Amino acid sequence: MYRVVPVANKVIHRQLLEEQEKMHNAKIHNVKTQIDFSQPEKYKHLVFKMKKERIIEGIDVIQIDLLKLKIITEDSSETLSKLEEELIRGKVNQWPQIRKHSIIHTDRKHMTK
Repeated sequence: MYRVVPVANKVIHRQLLEEQEKMHNAKIHNVKTQIDFSQPEKYKHLVFKMKKERIIEGIDVIQIDLLKLKIITEDSSETLSKLEEELIRGKVNQWPQIRKHSIIHTDRKHMTK
């Protein structure tokens, strides 16, 4: 059960509470916002569109994309050949053999003995 703390003078206590409330309201009224509502700066890579500029300048974008694709396929073929060589030599670890049994079942066997 909640009880009020006894005070010596009720009138002075009420005046003190009202004064504290006024001070609190004044502080809340004078608070400055701390949130920045300004627009964020635009990033250059989002504003400047490289592909559009190349099309305007007359550089063939399709040729550039084909060159990129050619480089990617060469890299992937090299890594595939390296992986095949390692598999032939046996350097690549095989998947470990996992025993399929229940831990609880083995514990129960020990308990019954």
